[in-house]
Amino acid sequence: MSRNFLARLWRWCAIVVMVAATSAAIVLALEATTAKSYGWSTRKYLLRLGPDTLLLSTALVAVVVLGLFGLTGRLRWAVPLAAMVGVLVATVNHFKIRFRGEPLYPSDFAYVGEAELLISSVGVWTSVGALGALLLVGVLAWGGVMLLGRLLRIPPAAGTDVPRWVWALRAGTVLVAAALCLLVAGFNSAGNPVKQAYERAGAGWVAWSQNENYRLNGFLGGFLFNMPSAPMPMPQGYTREVVLEVAGRYADEARAINEHRDPHALADTNIVIILGESFMDPLRLEGLELGEDPIPFTRALMDETMSGTMRSVAFGGGTANVEFEVMTGMASGLFSHTLPPYQGLVSSADHFPSLIDRFNDAWTTIGIHPFVADFYRRGDAYRAFGFDESRFIDQMRTQTKLAEAGYVSDAAAYTDLLEDLRTHEDPVLAKVVTMQNHAGYAGLYPDPIPVLEPASARDSWGLSDYLRGLSHADAALADLLAGLEALDEETVVLFYGDHAPPGVIPDDLWDAQPGTTARYETPWFVWSTQGVHASRHQGLLSPNQLWNQVLRATDAPLSGWDALVLELEGHPPTTALPADLERDLTLLQYDLALGNGWATDFVLAVPEP
Repeated sequence: MSRNFLARLWRWCAIVVMVAATSAAIVLALEATTAKSYGWSTRKYLLRLGPDTLLLSTALVAVVVLGLFGLTGRLRWAVPLAAMVGVLVATVNHFKIRFRGEPLYPSDFAYVGEAELLISSVGVWTSVGALGALLLVGVLAWGGVMLLGRLLRIPPAAGTDVPRWVWALRAGTVLVAAALCLLVAGFNSAGNPVKQAYERAGAGWVAWSQNENYRLNGFLGGFLFNMPSAPMPMPQGYTREVVLEVAGRYADEARAINEHRDPHALADTNIVIILGESFMDPLRLEGLELGEDPIPFTRALMDETMSGTMRSVAFGGGTANVEFEVMTGMASGLFSHTLPPYQGLVSSADHFPSLIDRFNDAWTTIGIHPFVADFYRRGDAYRAFGFDESRFIDQMRTQTKLAEAGYVSDAAAYTDLLEDLRTHEDPVLAKVVTMQNHAGYAGLYPDPIPVLEPASARDSWGLSDYLRGLSHADAALADLLAGLEALDEETVVLFYGDHAPPGVIPDDLWDAQPGTTARYETPWFVWSTQGVHASRHQGLLSPNQLWNQVLRATDAPLSGWDALVLELEGHPPTTALPADLERDLTLLQYDLALGNGWATDFVLAVPEP
């Protein structure tokens, strides 16, 4: 056996070992940082995953590393590149868990171009430090490969005279890596071999809680489970005749209810729908003691008007999913767990049905959001909804911030809104999404609200500043309603918080709350310049049921779709729907969002008497 052959064999064995070691290190780093970010025991977490899942994840990563090696032809480039990607993913995952309370999803890569948002969320110096650490990892990995090559006396790669079989092997590794990428992209398709391999290794998928899903199946398994999939399967029995029969039934229900309602209730009335970013009532949390009530105005107002508690579809994030439900009355849970509706459905549609449809003729419809239009692809979504005007941060008349490192204040957004109401002769339907209390709270205000108890909340990073931001939002809301009163125009307001703040209320405080929905609960109210009968809704409402509260408060008529959503109110968000009601909802939602639209005119319009 020739010396050259032994040298080549030794080189290729070393390459395989180093690729395997690099892949194992990347997987263990991803899993360990995930456990650390959540505060789980790393040892128990890894033991729960077991060797089968860890080996499978390592094998998948190894194929990608080999693909990089085949692409670059040098291990000293492939290993550092893979290490840097692994560290980048682990870092972003850590910050997302810390600030948003949820792990990294494939859909999050849509925000790669949103550098301003990402940097402002974690801080400039933290971002610089993370970039420096990433470069350091690349340099150390490069040096480590070079050092190991010298210590193990691995012969260098051939120069320009590379055998054809080597070129073929490199090309093969690239093709295999590309094929694997295609396979994992279709992870949720029927019969996917990678998903089946995870299931044979013991994976048990949890669609309703991705925190739990990642905990049980590991970072890579959870990440792949969230790969894009079909938005919504076609319901069984979806035909024109069946859809129109269901639509006709709910149109009849709406017609019967409307006999006792005022068909002109909203005529010449401004309608304002406000999503309060991370707006909640912290004093609802048992055991939390504060030095000051952050929302005294909202609390008092909720006793004087129609109000209640919403059970959000998300915790610490997912604002656009909540907004989508309010605007459409649709249940986001019927869509694929991997599909953010704004990005995956609405933004690519020529027109997407929503409550805007019933106001386009006589009202001027305006969407206001004091941030970039690309965030959640709201610019495209508002176009598809049919807003007459959409105004994002570049078009805002007022861009005042309460802190240099913060976002545009709620007061500034409301100033723009009031100016719209003053300048338009027609009644206005305005959708306002505030931005002031978006994540990144620590150090924002000179007068944070003291947290007295418990100790874990007292020591929480950023909670006191979040509470002060909440008090600024409460004061801005009071000023807005006073401004609306002064306009001397009939105006009705729906206000709701989208979700609890990410990362600042400690888990032990959430876990100590009675029931299981506390971390998902936010306030809502309907207020009108004409006055609304004070009535506290006793149950939890889903976001898609809030528009019906406006119709109830103003005695306005229902559409067929409103009648269907009204029936949902009789079933708490935490319980399963009756089979026949779920079938009706699924059929009509599929038809409106993805199907042929047979029922559009029948369910979205207020039926004739």
